[in-house]
Parts: sequence; C-alpha cells; structure tokens
Amino acid sequence: MGFGGPRGNTHPNPMYDYFTALTPRRLKELFKLAQFVGINSAHIYGVLRKFGEIPITRLTFETVVDTELKQHESLFNQQLRLCGFLTMASFDLQLTGNSIVTMYEPIQRDLICTRCGTPENVEVADYSFNLDKTEFRHNCRKCNSQRVLSKVKDTQLRDPAKIRLLRLDPLLVDIDQNRTTGETEYYYTIPRADITKVRAGVKLHINHTPIEVLQAMRDRKVLKLDPSNVYHMRKPAPAGLDGQWGLPPLVAAIKLFMFAATLRRANEAIALEYITPFRVIHPMAASGQGDPISTLNLGRWKDEIQENMRMHRRDLLRAMFAPIPIGVQNIGGDGRALLTLGELQEAEKSIILSLGVPYEFAVGGMGRRSGEVDLRMIENQLRTHTEDLNGLVQWVERRATTFLGWKSVPTKLVEFKLLDDLTNKQLLMQLWQAGAASETTVSQSIDLDLTHELDLIKQEKLNKARSLAETEIAIAKQQASLSASAQRKALMGGGGTAYDQQQVFSMNTPLAQEIASLDPGSRKSRLIALEKEDRVAYAVVMVLLADMERGQGAPA
Repeated sequence: MGFGGPRGNTHPNPMYDYFTALTPRRLKELFKLAQFVGINSAHIYGVLRKFGEIPITRLTFETVVDTELKQHESLFNQQLRLCGFLTMASFDLQLTGNSIVTMYEPIQRDLICTRCGTPENVEVADYSFNLDKTEFRHNCRKCNSQRVLSKVKDTQLRDPAKIRLLRLDPLLVDIDQNRTTGETEYYYTIPRADITKVRAGVKLHINHTPIEVLQAMRDRKVLKLDPSNVYHMRKPAPAGLDGQWGLPPLVAAIKLFMFAATLRRANEAIALEYITPFRVIHPMAASGQGDPISTLNLGRWKDEIQENMRMHRRDLLRAMFAPIPIGVQNIGGDGRALLTLGELQEAEKSIILSLGVPYEFAVGGMGRRSGEVDLRMIENQLRTHTEDLNGLVQWVERRATTFLGWKSVPTKLVEFKLLDDLTNKQLLMQLWQAGAASETTVSQSIDLDLTHELDLIKQEKLNKARSLAETEIAIAKQQASLSASAQRKALMGGGGTAYDQQQVFSMNTPLAQEIASLDPGSRKSRLIALEKEDRVAYAVVMVLLADMERGQGAPA
C-alpha cells in the first residue's frame, strides 16, 4: 500500500499555491497588475507615496549671476513646476519600477497658401486635416482661395512657458536593447483614442502635434522616440530578466495582496450574512400540558404582536400585556466570531514589510531611539532614488537650456536628510566661523534659501537707510523752520530795520531744492502743508521754485 498515486513517493510542488496561478507571466501584465494593486491597496499606496515624496526637496542653482538665477527659478519653479513633476515621476517609479520621461519642445505651425504664398498661423486659420493623406487645406484670407492645399512650416518656438514634461505609460512603450553593446531604442504606441480625435478633426490634437507623430498615426505604426529626448529611471531587476526594464518593487507583495483581498472578501460575506441576526417570534407553552397553538387564534396573535411592535417604536416606554409567554429565536448574528480580522492585519503588515520599510514608517510611531537605526536604513535606501531624481533634474536642465539657448547652470535637489545630525551641523558652523566653509554650504545644511535671505537683508538695509535719511531731512526742516521764526521775531522786535533778504533766501534754498525733487503730487501736498505752517517761508520757496524753473537760481 502507498500514497501519492501510482508512482508512489510523489508530492505536489509546495511553491505552487492557488495565488501562483493568478500571478501574471508577462512583464507588461505585471505592470498592469502593479498599477491596479498600488491604487486599490491603501497600505501600498501610502507607503509608495511616502517613499517617493520624502527625498524631494527644493532646487538649488549653482550660479552667482543674478539673471541666470532668475531665469532658472522662473523656468523650474513657476513654469515647469519641476518639484511637483518629480513627485509624479517618483510615484511611477515606485509603482511599476519604471518612469519614462520626455520633453515636448514647442513649435509654431504655419499653413502657407500654395497659390499666393501667404503664411497663416494654424491657431487662427480655418482649415481641415485629412489624416489618411496627412495634408492640410485652409481658406486663404489674402487671395480668398477656399480649401487650398497648404504647405506646412513648423518652426521651433523658444518660449519657456510652452515647454512640457511628459510621463509615458510603460504599457505603451517598447524597448529594444542590444545586450552586447547596451544600446537602447524606445518605441511608443500611440493610443487609439488619440488617433480617433485626430481623425475627427479636434484641433487641440492637431495644431501642434509634430508631423512625424501624425504620420505614425496615419500608418498605424509605433513611433520611434529620439533617444536623447527620453530619460528612463528604473528599479533594479535580476540580470536574467528583461534588462531594459525595471522590476516593480511590489512584486513580492502581489500574492500577499491577493491573500488579503480573499480575507477581506470573506469578511464582507460574513458581515452581510451573519452580523445582523434574523429574529423569529413565536408563542410558547405556559406549561407542559398547555399548548397555545391548539387554543389560540394565531392570526390575531400575529396582528397584535405587529401592532405592539409598531407602537413600541413610537413610544419606547410602552408595555405590552400577553396572556401567554412569547419566545424569540435569533438566526445568525454570530459573525463577529467568524471574522478574520487578526489574519487580515498580519497579512497587511506582511505587505508593508515586503516593500522594504518598517511597519511604523507606514502607520507612524517610530520613537527617536528605536527609530534612528530604521530611519538611517531608509535614508540609505533612498540615496539611490535621490541620485535618480537628481539625474532627471540635470537632464531637464540641459535639455531645456539647450533648446532655449541659455547658459547651462548646475542644478540639483538640496541634500536629503531624514535625521537632523546636530553634531555635523555644529562642526559645519565652526568651519564657517573659521572661514573653511562657505555660507552656501551652511545654508544648504539647514535647508535655507541663501539667495532669498540675502535679498531680505539687502531690502532691510535699504529700508533702514531710507528711514534714517527721512529722519535727518525732517530734523533739518524743523531746525530751519525754528531758525526762520526766531529771525522774524527778532526783526519784528527791532522795528524791521535789520531785514536781510539774502539770508532769508539762503535759509530756505535747501527746502526749495528738496520740494523741487519731489513728484508733482507730493510737491503739491508739501507746499500746502508749508503754507499752513509758515506763510513767509511758503512765499520765499515759491519764488525760489519759479527761479529754478527759469534756470536763474536764487537771487543775489
């Protein structure tokens, strides 16, 4: 006798379980499943978002030229919004193990009339497009030709505001790699929905779409991408697997996700079937010999029970009197004991651990002492990811500046730190005080924008200098006013025989020069105030201002 079939000592493969049959066999199918799992699992989605966003800090530009700095800050922070784009590209990388980025360089398309040679911008032209012939026909406004065949002229539009960064779906990209030389070619499959919109004449999908893309739509072929206009970030994969692709980080969590989904579905069935009990109400015998069923009108008894239950819902203090005992039998309601909450929690914890992060990283609660080692390990894991992001930043900078004709400036993310290393910061401050470290290095270590701080310091100094100057001018005016008043009183006390015209004009000349330097509105306000304060000084200043306008200066 034996077990295991006619061959005797045979056993099934222990690695081949139920969920193994459900896992994909092709890499593109794995990408599709990874997208589904990442979006439908709260734990996986949260960990991937955290892991992808944490190393993204602000951008720094290594230049001291103010115009170059302002150009790059405007391009990367306001127009491209590069940090936000890095967040999305990083999520793609963590989800499918691949992030493929390309840059759209804007063009201006003109339709040239083949009869009179007049060009017209495609955005304002009245045209029709035939995808099968890849030809434009438009109404020429100069020679009034209707649906004339158009000659297409595309010109590079060096406008920073119209540059776009695009993320390509890895499901639509095919990569051909020479395993001997490492050379790689990228091919893009244009979605059928885009082709349908172009055939329908939707101008948004026609106006600035490059001709080679329209030709690929016409021929129903894949589009070969320019290798210099593709940046591909990929996660590590075994050498025997397709080397041109990265492996999704959550590949080890897929079977665990299916197991957790099975437990969750079982809990759902239990909650729907067994949590809420089904109650059966029935009359009971008062004694072993008295059976109410044989002597009681059960139809009337049922009506009385229903009526009393309705009235009880209206008045919870209502009491019911029954001539016989009433029994209640619950069917179901024991679902809490059947729920698999413990197994589900363990499965979800295993999912988080399979992603290579501590459980506390996802749910919080990492203490300082117990978490420093884990945070240091995470920081080391993210170092490679930070290098990928900096590589993408530098690629975007070189590509954009080359297209725009700007000077290239080294650009990178501020160094990422999960832990504040106080000892290194104190040492860096000592080196700065000794003149062995630059202010730029110190500001980057504490995540401080040095350029912005220098601008603030400059503005504060200018404000202080302006305030001091205004104070000195106000004091000088007050002193001149008091001196003029004292002199007038002295002249009046002396009978007016010692009046010196030259001295009066000399005292009021600085005040007239100050008022002359003001704008017309401020000058008018100052003169009105002076007239109310000192009419004599006002009259002298008016004479001096008139002389200044005639170019005669103060009278002798």
